Amino acid sequence: MEGLYFWTTAQFAGGSTSVWDTFYSAGLYYRGLLPNRHQDVIALGMYYAFYSDQLATNQFNSGQLPQEYETGIELGYRYYVNQYFY
Repeated sequence: MEGLYFWTTAQFAGGSTSVWDTFYSAGLYYRGLLPNRHQDVIALGMYYAFYSDQLATNQFNSGQLPQEYETGIELGYRYYVNQYFY
């Protein structure tokens, strides 16, 4: 189905079980942006994650600067060849 779509997710974990305590992501994708390319998809996504206190403690104890958060942005284009290959 052609058109613009929005997606989002959030994940929460305990600091002793995951590197990230909290992880948020969201994005947009558009199917059929170019004429005669109805199955192609262009997508833009971003994420923001907070590192756990346990990781920061381990990094500090090993002489590293503790990390607080990480963020990223990704832009991609999926060129559709057939249902098995893109």
